Amino acid sequence: MAITLKIEIKRLQDELVKCDRQLKVKTSDLETQLLRLRTELNRLNKSYEKLKATKTKTQIMDERTQTIQCLEEKVLSYEEEIETLTNDNMKLTKTITALQEQLDMRYDDCYDDTEKQKKIKKLKKERDIAREQTRNSLKEIDKWYNKSNELMGLNRELELRVSAMNKEMREDDIITNLRG
Repeated sequence: MAITLKIEIKRLQDELVKCDRQLKVKTSDLETQLLRLRTELNRLNKSYEKLKATKTKTQIMDERTQTIQCLEEKVLSYEEEIETLTNDNMKLTKTITALQEQLDMRYDDCYDDTEKQKKIKKLKKERDIAREQTRNSLKEIDKWYNKSNELMGLNRELELRVSAMNKEMREDDIITNLRG
């Protein structure tokens, strides 16, 4: 199915390139036609100046108007052709994009299950390692906590001894002062 979509996308891309070339050729042709029309208009303007002397103004204006209308009609038809080719080009681009998205989705759907299983096993292994590291860290924290409690107990005992010694020293000082 994915190969069929790839072939269809390739065909549509080729068609898009073909339409793009046609658009460029038509645009070039239209530019050439426009240049010819401008040249024709300049020639008609020169002819108009020459005919001015022999024909009446209305005759000249009528001929000129007819020529201009004819030229405008040609330009409009060329513009319509360009617009049609541009629209076809856009439609093909959208179709190719949609087919590419379908191909991507199908590729994702067809993704090899063994690869997924390998990734799952790898993630489980990493999870187990992380759990073991967490257990070891908790054991280490418990050791330090117990040592901390032991040190706090020793610290309290030391404070009590210091306090008792201070009390004895004060009592000795009082007795010495009383004797003295």
